[in-house]
Amino acid sequence: MRIATPEQLPDLLEPRGRRPRIAYAIGALAVVGLTVLRLELADTIGGGLPFLFYVLAVMIASWLGGWIPGIVTTLLCALVAAKYFLDPVDAMFPLSSVDRWRTLIFVVVGVLVSVLVEALHRARERLEVRTRDLQAEAAERRQVEGRLRDLGHRKDEFLAVLAHELRNPLAPIVSAAAMLEARQGDDPVVAHAARLIDRNAVQMVRLIDDLLDVARIERGTFELQRAQVDPRHVIDAAIEHCRPAIDEKGQHLSVKVPPVPLTVAADAMRLVQGVTNLLGNAVSYTPAGGHIEVSAALDGADLVLTVRDDGQGIAPERLETIFTMFERGGASTGLGIGLALVKQIATMHGGTLHVSSEGANQGSTFAMRIPGAETGAPAHVPASSPAHAGNGESLRVLVVDDNVDLVDSLSTVLGFLGEEVRTAASGEEALARMQEWAPAVVLMDVGMPGMSGYEAASRARAQPWGREPVLVAMTGWGRDEDRARALAAGFDRHVVKPLDLESLRSLLSELRATRHA
Repeated sequence: MRIATPEQLPDLLEPRGRRPRIAYAIGALAVVGLTVLRLELADTIGGGLPFLFYVLAVMIASWLGGWIPGIVTTLLCALVAAKYFLDPVDAMFPLSSVDRWRTLIFVVVGVLVSVLVEALHRARERLEVRTRDLQAEAAERRQVEGRLRDLGHRKDEFLAVLAHELRNPLAPIVSAAAMLEARQGDDPVVAHAARLIDRNAVQMVRLIDDLLDVARIERGTFELQRAQVDPRHVIDAAIEHCRPAIDEKGQHLSVKVPPVPLTVAADAMRLVQGVTNLLGNAVSYTPAGGHIEVSAALDGADLVLTVRDDGQGIAPERLETIFTMFERGGASTGLGIGLALVKQIATMHGGTLHVSSEGANQGSTFAMRIPGAETGAPAHVPASSPAHAGNGESLRVLVVDDNVDLVDSLSTVLGFLGEEVRTAASGEEALARMQEWAPAVVLMDVGMPGMSGYEAASRARAQPWGREPVLVAMTGWGRDEDRARALAAGFDRHVVKPLDLESLRSLLSELRATRHA
């Protein structure tokens, strides 16, 4: 039992929230009232139970004022009961032994009741204090959570703006590389320069996309578009992304896929992204002339996509943290988000990502397991895009952007591809060109000053001459909400800058086929 300190004595004698003086008065009144009642009922209940009524007075006094008023009321009740309801024996011993025991038991019970009620008071007070503390903590936590949500929103907005601002200068760079590729002729230096520019620009775009995907995962807007996917096409697409880097380092790549048709219910784009990141990681950490193997295998109802290399390997202590966001493991390049993103992609598919390595310079193996695989299903083979989008009838293409370099480079590339091109630098100018020239395709930026691309598209769709063209939102904003906003404004397609030569050819071929259909 803790002994009260001098500083605690005032609170001990007159605790907060109670009125001992009022408790004394009410306790005394209760004793008087109960005594009168007991006397009135004396003929009915006789001389038995002299202290029974007085327990109520003790409870009232202790509840109103605490343990001290309760004990004082207990002693007062004992004196009153001894005077009116106990038979005296003689002057020296006014109470018989039985009455003395009755009185002692009543006093003990009164003290216990007073202490018990005081304990209830103290517990209630502690609970109230704790409740107030919890409410204050909850309010503070809500404020912190609000600030964190605000910071998270600002971070997402910053990443989106950063991606947009990085894509804007990348777009003319990629278009310039496409110009070089389209006009390279037999000059190997020009061809090498075009491939070099294009490869590094594509790598930067991939890093930007990974950053945005990380933000989508953190805020819960990363969604899968499931369909039946042929793993061979996934591997082929990943190899196509990484082939320039593999060839540059002279690495040996082998591919192993099942001889039987095989599909898996998955998001094709995300699977390609995952395998591309794994393959790119293997290329980065495998020396020139090293060996890399990409394979697909069926394990029960699971598809296992494996990337194995004989590169620098992974230290045992890093195996536990290698999938942690921004974990770079001593690498001099990269953001440290590629493997973490692959793990998230596997997890969202209901699968797993496992890594193994024998240690330094012993290579490593990454295995991504995706459930929902089926054998014997007809493998869907996507139609390949034509080698040149300009074959056949040319298209009237209007390029709209306030970035002069992008307009010049992209319109030049479109001219090389055999399309008829005109340009506009604003939303107002775009509407005038559409009305007077009737383009078949409009590639329009959405973030122009003055009239935005969204507003221009909406206004065009409201006019008879604006219902026929295929409107393509060509933008550096690549979030899901940006795509939805573009479609709601009247655009038919949403593409993210920069468009490389093959992507541009594929887009034009698809638009041409849609137009003829």
